[in-house]
Amino acid sequence: MSAKYDHTKIEKKWQDQWKKENLYVADLDTSGEPFYNLWMFPYPSAEGLHAGHAFASTGSDIYGRFMRMRGKEVFQPIGYDSFGIHSENYAIKINEKPQEVVKRTTGHYEEQMRSLGHGYDWTRTATTSDPDYYRWTQWLFLKMFEAGLAYKKKATVNFCPSCKTVLADEQVMTPKQAGKEPRNALGEVVTDSEDLKVCERCGTIVEKKDLDQWFFKITKYADRLLDGLENIEWSERVAAAQRNWIGKSEGMTINFKKENGESLPVYTTRPDTLNAVTFIAISDEKLYNEARTEKVGEFTGEYAIDPLSGKKLPVWKLSFEGLACKPSEILGSPDPDG
Repeated sequence: MSAKYDHTKIEKKWQDQWKKENLYVADLDTSGEPFYNLWMFPYPSAEGLHAGHAFASTGSDIYGRFMRMRGKEVFQPIGYDSFGIHSENYAIKINEKPQEVVKRTTGHYEEQMRSLGHGYDWTRTATTSDPDYYRWTQWLFLKMFEAGLAYKKKATVNFCPSCKTVLADEQVMTPKQAGKEPRNALGEVVTDSEDLKVCERCGTIVEKKDLDQWFFKITKYADRLLDGLENIEWSERVAAAQRNWIGKSEGMTINFKKENGESLPVYTTRPDTLNAVTFIAISDEKLYNEARTEKVGEFTGEYAIDPLSGKKLPVWKLSFEGLACKPSEILGSPDPDG
């Protein structure tokens, strides 16, 4: 017996045995207790896995093994989220075509993922940059568009000038949270980082921009989505994030007319307080970026007409955030309950 334990040899022996026996190939047709175990597919942003990929995959695999030990027929697929900004940025960095880079790097990823010994069903994989995959995401989008569930409108969004892409609120954080040195759009380090918000990927200071964006009418299914959260074993932190994304709000849009005849629609959850409204405020990106920590405002010189009383309401630009999921116009009053 050798005094040295050759883990590489032992691991390969058993991994080959698992592959030969199709140990992790799920029988989806006759399974009595199927269980679907999926983690977020890794994105090929380098020549191979990074520690975060291995960490997340390990946690998912532990849970899958636990369910398998409880008698479940576990379906644990694997794939690559290769049709996105991470893979594109890496291809730009090494000056190669994204398609060629993805083909090479996903091969590296598979080799490394297999060596981890995690219980994936390698007979069922997906690569999001593969035309045979994204043709179906395009088909789904067209069906949603035809059903009136996808629409385009201009909205204020978080924009990274370095990645040149829109960011979700969850991708915008402080430099400390991102673990990045804050940089401006020119790539220069910014020393005064107080109250700055940066891109989680590159640390560039996030800007607010008004851009045409596609939206899905998930609010049409808000009640079903919210009710469904009660039946999922998720942490309250994750469930709260989902509730914010769903963004259910009960109210109405009131159309004010400006003196020049233009319409100014304003959404409010308190239409009953319209008689107390004394001004209308519009989110202003420039003021917000300049003010950061304090509320500042500028009178636009315009007035809007209250549709009920006919009184003139001054229209102000204020330094609050107007996001796609929040109103960019608000009604103002000294005391809505007074």
